[in-house]
Amino acid sequence: MSTRGIFPGFCQDDGKLTLDFPSKAHEFNRAHFGGHEVTIEVYKRRSKRSLRQNAFLHAAIEPWAKQIGETVTGLKIALLGEVFGWTTVRGHQVPTKDHTSELNTEEFSDVMAYAMQAAAEDGVLILDPSQYLAEKRKREKKAALAA
Repeated sequence: MSTRGIFPGFCQDDGKLTLDFPSKAHEFNRAHFGGHEVTIEVYKRRSKRSLRQNAFLHAAIEPWAKQIGETVTGLKIALLGEVFGWTTVRGHQVPTKDHTSELNTEEFSDVMAYAMQAAAEDGVLILDPSQYLAEKRKREKKAALAA
């Protein structure tokens, strides 16, 4: 297994890179790569969807999946294909992005928005996360008062 250093930073308009923690990067690079040729890879930072967002998607589409006779996994794969497109692999249509773990927060929001619209067309209401949490808190408060 090769050692890799990943250092967050910012690229100025003129192309100059500024590291968020330059002394830590310097210390790491000296310890692991001092005296060696290296390859430097720069890419835009992206915010990955969280595990909580993924759990919400599964919980949100489960009633819809049951209503239309589909599994949650099957429905999620169909949603990914509808949002990001399909490709053919060995004669089978598969989504270009076939795992939500590959998605950033913006892409994940696109999937949620599409799911809410498509579910509504099937007569199923999927609340957005803020509405869902508000409704959940109401139920919990009501249950606590009733106890």
